[in-house]
Amino acid sequence: MSGAHSENLAHPHTRLGNLASALLIAGVFLAGLVLLTRHNDFPAFYHPDEPSKTRQVQNAEYNFNHPLLLLRTSRLFLSGENPAEADQRKIVRAGRTASAVFSAAAAALLVLAAIRLAGLGAGALVGLLALTNHQIYELAHYMKEDPALLLGVVAAATAFVGVVRPGKPERSGWGEILRMAILGGACGLAVSGKYIGVLTVAFGVLAVGAAPRGRRLSGALAFLTGFALVALTINEPMLESLSAFSASLHREVDYAVAGHKGLTRPVPHGVYGAVFRQSTNPAIWLLIALFYAALLSDGLCRRWWPRMALCRMVMPGDLRHWGLAIFPLLYTVVLSFSPKTHHRYFLPMTALFLLQAGLAPFLLRSKTLRRAALLVAALAIALGAWKTAQYDLAFGKDTRSRLAEFIRNTLPPDAVIVQDKRVGLPVAGEPRFEGYPTVIPQRVQGRLFAADEGSPASLRQRGIFYVAVAEGDYGRFFLKTHQPRPEEAAEYERRRAFYEEVFTRGELLWEAPAGLLQYLQPAIRLYRLPPPPQEGPGQ
Repeated sequence: MSGAHSENLAHPHTRLGNLASALLIAGVFLAGLVLLTRHNDFPAFYHPDEPSKTRQVQNAEYNFNHPLLLLRTSRLFLSGENPAEADQRKIVRAGRTASAVFSAAAAALLVLAAIRLAGLGAGALVGLLALTNHQIYELAHYMKEDPALLLGVVAAATAFVGVVRPGKPERSGWGEILRMAILGGACGLAVSGKYIGVLTVAFGVLAVGAAPRGRRLSGALAFLTGFALVALTINEPMLESLSAFSASLHREVDYAVAGHKGLTRPVPHGVYGAVFRQSTNPAIWLLIALFYAALLSDGLCRRWWPRMALCRMVMPGDLRHWGLAIFPLLYTVVLSFSPKTHHRYFLPMTALFLLQAGLAPFLLRSKTLRRAALLVAALAIALGAWKTAQYDLAFGKDTRSRLAEFIRNTLPPDAVIVQDKRVGLPVAGEPRFEGYPTVIPQRVQGRLFAADEGSPASLRQRGIFYVAVAEGDYGRFFLKTHQPRPEEAAEYERRRAFYEEVFTRGELLWEAPAGLLQYLQPAIRLYRLPPPPQEGPGQ
């Protein structure tokens, strides 16, 4: 959409229209906050990264593996309690609440962007699509930086929609300068979520390029000022530890470019095509296809086919639509060139694709086509709600507690168990496990991989006869798509040989398949270690 028609449809300049918009945005935020804070009280040690973040919040000594938006917000959410005196569970709960707030705010900003582009109907549709998306729902429950990045990317996209206004520029440049500063601040927020948030600067470049020639310099300066103020305010501790920040940034870039924990894979790859399909549903795919088809049809109509009937069926698009169309594709391409992969890295793009899906019906002039598209949108919401309900139920299921109960009731009390890190068995006597009902009396030891505790034979010689493994850890040694970095090849083969021997010769005592939630229902196995070849089948 463009011009006066777009502005009148998108945001009626009436008190009633403004009030309705504000109520819708606030309603989506509050509904998101209620929904996304459900079931966020599961044990703090279930996520392998949350204990490290807890320590950083407690002592304000940051490792700068990520920027500081999540960690510093988590300190604020401790409700005045001294972080150094707060226990792990309170800090992790505060961090998870911060993630829920980030995600709910991102949903509200998506609504604002949709209202600016296509009116209240589009805002309501986008809000429902966001609130019923299972990826947003799941990742809002962890004390991780991905929801912080989600908020920053969505804020940048929404600010971009506010900056680039079709039609003649304002007589006064102050409003434009303020909006450019807000866009810069939103991009600073994105880079404060995760380092890859720097890609949102593309919105700033596009906005500056779209400004009248005489206002580009002032717009660029306003953008940079807003960016610096937000990024430096949130990440101020980095200025006091530049060497630590530089080392951490270099390490994170190396992980992204060369691989993580000794593994790499050929690039580019198609992992995020599968992630896109898993994070959405076929009805959303159809709406997104309609969004791109409408923009492309409008472009062709303007150049070559102005008199064709097709051209009377689509609304004219503008730079805002094209920016929202191109950015997710470019971001996905960047991700596809990194051997370090995870579905959570795609979260911000899931949100922007939902925005595209919600706008699609409102890019159509034909009432019949619009009604058909809205029916597809209703199906998309229903499918999303059903899938999100499955994730909501999954947060009530706990694989580790079932394993702990089996161990407590079956294995000798003085047994020693070697575990992968992601198994995370709670043992008696450790302060971080106090208060949990599933602690076990047996002794547990292990590093990142159970294989690092020694070979099966050496473990048996030390009186250790049990090993618990998690697919989230050992699975990397059996991926056909990955291979070890040359300097890690020997260690990789040693670890792989350990797991192969346990799987082929060990006695499987207990097993749980992977559930929907990798941190609450990880694929876990408990084995009795294989005896030496000369021994019998006994212990």
